Amino acid sequence: MKKNKRKFLIMGSRVLMASIASLSLVVNTAVASPQIVDDVNPIIFETSDSYNNNAIPPGFDGEDNIDSAARIGIQNFSILSRSNNSLSINQELKPSGDFYIGKGGTGTLTIAGNTFDFIIEDASTKTATLSSGNTLLWGTFETTIKDINEKNMVTTISSASIVESGERFSYVTMGTYEDGAVVLPFGDSDFLKDDEITKILLEDNEVQEENITTSDESNTINTIQERKGLQFKHQGNAYSYKLQNNPVANNWSTVVMATSNRKGVEVGYTNIQIWGRLDTLNNHWKDFYKVYLNGAEAKLNVEDSNGYGQYLRIISTTPGTINESYTMSTYSFELIDYIVPGVGYVGKVLQAFSNGVTTSGTTSYRPSYDEAWVTFKKPANLNLPNTISWKNANEAVNGKTSGITAEFNWTLFTNKTVNLISRGRVQYNMVNSEVPLGIKLWTNYAYVKHTVN
Repeated sequence: MKKNKRKFLIMGSRVLMASIASLSLVVNTAVASPQIVDDVNPIIFETSDSYNNNAIPPGFDGEDNIDSAARIGIQNFSILSRSNNSLSINQELKPSGDFYIGKGGTGTLTIAGNTFDFIIEDASTKTATLSSGNTLLWGTFETTIKDINEKNMVTTISSASIVESGERFSYVTMGTYEDGAVVLPFGDSDFLKDDEITKILLEDNEVQEENITTSDESNTINTIQERKGLQFKHQGNAYSYKLQNNPVANNWSTVVMATSNRKGVEVGYTNIQIWGRLDTLNNHWKDFYKVYLNGAEAKLNVEDSNGYGQYLRIISTTPGTINESYTMSTYSFELIDYIVPGVGYVGKVLQAFSNGVTTSGTTSYRPSYDEAWVTFKKPANLNLPNTISWKNANEAVNGKTSGITAEFNWTLFTNKTVNLISRGRVQYNMVNSEVPLGIKLWTNYAYVKHTVN
């Protein structure tokens, strides 16, 4: 009797173990089931990749970015290994126009013995169906990571992956171009060497840029949104140029911006124009990379929200959020009181300047009444040649499709003078011949402080 009872227990245990194994197989199979990629269902972008110490891109191995590297605890890039250094992201991407977009996902960067948690602020990705039937997904994840001293570092994660197989490669770019950014590679880039994938990514990097020299009436474009006759008071131009440990030739700028105001009866308007400087980056990186302009961001802040936020409220932006390719409305108006920092009053720009570039989309944010910003994705003709001074940007592009213009609408509830800060920055895309996935680098902000009353 005891023997039979023992046999029953042994058999029962085996059946139980088999049942558990079978259940485990079902669960694992469910987790690993392929995602549906269409225009309706979201994609779950989930990563857990090790650091790739063999894929550090040229120019980012410590010589020009040692200060930024120290901010995340890296003293020597050569001693970083695949073990104990990793990147993880979990973000839902929803189809929207030409993109799969998302925000609010979470991520963790573990590097040099330090762990940095972060929240995805903006994810913008695209997909393409390969001849194999698999799906290539690529794009950027924007975030802010606090360094070891709890100071913010602007961070862009560029990533490409095969949805079905999980093959993936990412660049984590931390810090700005001027301050000497850190670029950390994660995953394996071998699958990117496939001819079909390489062609898709390289074609996506291309951005139209027309050569702009001087104003030419023949290049004047038909306006979509006509504003000629309205006079905006010019508030100033600005630029950013200083590079960490490697100053550019002739102090060439990396971004140029200009701002102007007009006060209506009930609503006021602040325009921010932005241009990039491909000549500067090509001069700096010509031996390693082909450089493109990948994006721009215009931002307006009330300088002291505690003191002035109750008097001025930013209520909207033009453009707003548009997640598909389109041509922006053209602005046409006159600038009066043309002022340049360090020069003073210059006069009046007699002809209206225009802006009507094609972009892959925009994202508008207004977290409070005190600040708002608009991000432009891959705008065409964002470049301003270095032959044109930052001081003369408005006049030089008169009547041309050049740069981006964002408009911020606000209401003023007092006769008091309110201080505003207009800011502009651009994002460059640097593509190395070995890896078609570009490195995305933001510049510092150029800014102008001005007043409205």
